Parts: sequence; C-alpha cells; structure tokens
Amino acid sequence: MEKQLVITNKKNNKGNNNNTTNNIVITTNSISNSSIEELITQKINSLNFSENDKNGKIKIEIKLEQKDINKILNQSLINNNQLNNVSQPTHSHSINHSSFPNNDHVQKQLDDLHKKTKQINEKQLLLGLKQRELNKLEADQLIEQQNLHNDLERENLEIAKLLKLEQENLNSVLNNQNNCYNYNIEFISTKYLNNFENFKRLQFKTEFLDLNLNLKIKQYDILEFDKNKVENQKLKLEALCREFQNKSILLKDELDNLYKTEKEKRDLLEKNFEISLNELNLIMEKKSNEKKNLDLENETLKNKLSNLTKQYELRELHFQSVLKSKDLELQLQRVRLEKDLSSHKLELRNLLKKFKFAEQTLVKSNDIFTEFQKERNGINDLKTALNLEVEKNKKLRNLCKALQEERKELMMKLKKSKEEIPPEKISNSCTSPSHAKNNVDSINEEDNFNLKKSNFIKIIKEENLKLETENKKFNLKFDELHKNFDEICQETKKTKELLNTEKQKNFKLNKLYQLNKKEYLELKKQETFVKLKLNQYKENFDDNNNNILLKKNNNNFFEINKLEESVNNQLEETLENLDYDYDGEDDIPLDAEASFTSNEEEAFFTDEDNLPDDN
Repeated sequence: MEKQLVITNKKNNKGNNNNTTNNIVITTNSISNSSIEELITQKINSLNFSENDKNGKIKIEIKLEQKDINKILNQSLINNNQLNNVSQPTHSHSINHSSFPNNDHVQKQLDDLHKKTKQINEKQLLLGLKQRELNKLEADQLIEQQNLHNDLERENLEIAKLLKLEQENLNSVLNNQNNCYNYNIEFISTKYLNNFENFKRLQFKTEFLDLNLNLKIKQYDILEFDKNKVENQKLKLEALCREFQNKSILLKDELDNLYKTEKEKRDLLEKNFEISLNELNLIMEKKSNEKKNLDLENETLKNKLSNLTKQYELRELHFQSVLKSKDLELQLQRVRLEKDLSSHKLELRNLLKKFKFAEQTLVKSNDIFTEFQKERNGINDLKTALNLEVEKNKKLRNLCKALQEERKELMMKLKKSKEEIPPEKISNSCTSPSHAKNNVDSINEEDNFNLKKSNFIKIIKEENLKLETENKKFNLKFDELHKNFDEICQETKKTKELLNTEKQKNFKLNKLYQLNKKEYLELKKQETFVKLKLNQYKENFDDNNNNILLKKNNNNFFEINKLEESVNNQLEETLENLDYDYDGEDDIPLDAEASFTSNEEEAFFTDEDNLPDDN
C-alpha cells in the first residue's frame, strides 16, 4: 500500500495575475511514524523558497528516494529483533494491543506532536507581535515624510523672498548713474561668487538627504518582505498542524500492519545474508593469490623509483642554476625599465607644463575676445542710432526742398501780380510798414535755415568718418586675435599628440614587464607542485603494507614523467621570451596596443603625484 502526505500552500503574486498552488507530496511505503516525521522536517528545511515570490504560489513535490527507504527499513528491523526476543516465550498468534510493545512508542510520538503544536502556537504569537511592530514603523515613516514635505515648502518660500530682495538690490546698484562700469562689474562678480557658494552647499545637503531617503526606502522594502515571509510561514505551519493531527490517528493503525510485514522481510534478509557469506569466503581465497603477485611487482617499482629520484635531483640542480641566471637577467632588465620610466616621466612633466601654459594663453585670448565682442556690440548700437538720425535728416531735406519749391511758386505769383497791379497801388502797399516787416522776417528765416542746414551736414560727415576709422581699428584687432588663437590651437594639438605617443610607449613597456613576471611566478609554482608530488610518492612507497596504494603509484609514475616534460618545455619557452629586446617598439603585439583603455590611462596618470622631483 502506497500512501501520500500532501501539504498545500496557496499564495498570490502581486506583480503577475498568475495563481499557483504549493503541494508538498511525500510518498510512504510501509514506513514508521517517527521516520516519516524526520523525513518531513528534513525535506521542508532543505527547501529554498525564492525571494521574488513574496506572495506567489509555488508547487513542490518531495518524494522519498531509495536510500531514505533503506535507512528506515534498517531501523525497523532492529526494533523488530528486540520485539521477537521479548515475545518468543508466549507463542501466541493473536496480537493484543495491551501487550504490543510499540504502544509506548506511539504515545511518545503523540506527546511530541503536542509539543510541536505548542511551539507552533508560540511562533504564531511572535508573528503577531512582529506585524504590530511593522505597522508602527509604517506609521512613523508616513509622519516623517509629511514633516519633510512641510519643511521643503517653508524653505522654498524663504528662498523666494531672499531672491526678490537680492534682485531689488542689484537693480538699485545697476540703475545708479553715479557708479562706474568697473564698480558694477565687481559688485556683480562678488554677488555671483556668494550665490555659487550657497548653491554648492545646498547641493551637498540635497545629496545627503537623497541618500537618507533611499536608505529609508530600502529599509521599508526589507520590512515588507519580512512581513510577507512571516505570513507565508504562518500559513504553512497551520496546514502542517492540521495534517499532523489527522496523520497521528492513521499512524496507529499502520503500526500493526508494519509489524507483520517487517517480520517477513527479516526472514528473507537472514537467508540472503547466509548466501552472501558463502560467496565472500570463495572470493577471499582468490584474493590471497593475487596479493603475492602484487608484492613482487611492488619490489620492482621501488627499485625504479629510487633511480628516478636520483635523476630528478640532478635535474633539479640544473634547473636552479638556470633560474639564478634568469633572475640576474630579470634584475638587469628591471633596472633598464626603471631608468626609461624615470626619463619618460620627466619628459611628461615638461610637456604638461607646456600644456598648462598653452591653456593659460587660451583663457587670456578668450577674455580679450569677449571684451572685443562687447565693444563691437556697443558700436553697433551707436550705428543704429546714427542711422535713425540720418533718416530724420533725409526727411528734413525733403521738406526743405518742398518748401523752397512752394516759395519759388509764390514768388512767381507775386511777380505776375505786380505786373498786373498799377504802380500807384504798389507804391501805397510798399509804403505800409507792416508789409515791409513781413518781408524782412521771411528773408531772415531763410538765412537761418540755410546756416543750420550746412552745420548739420558737416557734423554728420565728421561722425561718419570717425565711425569708419573706429571700425577699421576694431577689424585689425580682431584679425590679430584670430591669428593668435589659431597658433595656440596648433600648439595644443602638438602637445596632445606627444603626450599620447609617450603614454602608449610607457604602457607597452609595463605590459611586457608584467607578462614576464607572471611567467616567472607560474614556473615557480609548478616547481613546488612537482616537489610536493615526489615527496608524497616517496612516503607512500615506504609503507610496504599499503599494497593498494602501490597499484595507484604505477599509474601516477607516468604522470610524473609528463609533468617533468611539461616543466622543461615551459622553461625553454620562458628562456626564449626573456631574451626579448624591450627597446623595440615595432615588435610589440597588436593586442597590447588595442587593450590600452581609458581606465588604464587614468591609472597611469594618477601615478604622476608619486613621480620624483626635478632636483
């Protein structure tokens, strides 16, 4: 009869709408109550629920393997042997529950179940306390967020007031006509520096507050995760308690059936054990002859090993002498590399000084260029004002011409009228004083207008000449600045190219030095490994009683020879690599050039602080 113990657990995923169920299925094949409980606890503890499934549904099946079943059967056989020793004198075929020895065992199991239920109730109380603490923490976090929001609003209002006051002060200073141009610039620069310092301080404070906020959010997520985990454990424990109570009743009935079935199995095991003993005796007789042959083989192997150890010692001496010579060569090459590095670092310093000087000149030229642009903008404003005045003058000229034409027409009309009027009337009109005065005033007005017109034309011509001369001067200055700027740009490009070439050279040298260093260390590791292997083999061969180890040494002997050959080959390769000329730049592999990344450039230039002084 096969029986299954099923533990269900239901969860809901918040992120996904999928609904799944957790089923823990345990199959039992005529197994005792205590062994089932132990297996259940082991399998449940071995489960690792995923952290992402906070409120999800998981399906799990636990099935007993053959090893677990064999362990339980062995325990049941031992218990049955004790029962047989007690029940042999009775010879009763009927089984009474009062005389059945496993009743005490069942009572113990029931007591254990009661204890477990008490522990589960205690855990549930602890879970309730934890949930209350989590709710309190959530309420405190909401209050803190509200306080922060109110503080931010207050600070924003205060900042707006301060900005208005500063704007009014600036406008008052700039609108004062008594202040000089330079004084206004100095005042604005001081204000800018103060505002920049305040901005940086506020920026630092905001970053600090953001970090605190992120930490609190993470703590809140962790607490929510713990809360969901605790609720899941609570549901699992409740389901287990219910099933344990149901199974405790069924297990009492199963024990009676198990007693009968295990008796039959024990008889079969006794028969099989006798058969296996007879087979073992036959096998032992065969093995005795094989041992004699192995002893002879071991003696021959000992002689071979002694010869090999002598040969290895000679090779070791030769290897040490070669290593010493190569160490000296490496030291010489290190000294050369250090000298080259020191010279390159000095050159880099000089180039950096030149580059800084070029940057300073660029900054100065930019300042001059900005000043020139400001002056040019002022001149453009003057030009626009003059153009407006010229247009006004043109309009006035046109008006003057129109008035002159009207005057001529009127004069012509007067002449015609004089010719038509008799001389007596003319004499009377000329003798009148009012008419004479009008004629004199009109003549004076014409003369004044002509003088003003001539003066105004002269002034306009002089101003146009001045503007043309100033424009020529500014154009010349602009051309000179443009030439200087081009020269500075060319110098900076050259310095950058020189710096890049020297960076590549230094990186290639460092790369080669590191490669040779790694090869040297690998050879030393292999040498120590071979020595340890030989010492192990010597110790194993000294023990004559360990015949099985001697068999393994036959196979390992070939491994030693292979290791020696590999070490010799690697030594020859390193000797060829150590003879490499470091002065040659064209022989460097392309992979080393390609691996020159930005991070390695930064690491190289950070070492400039540790460079030796010029003295």
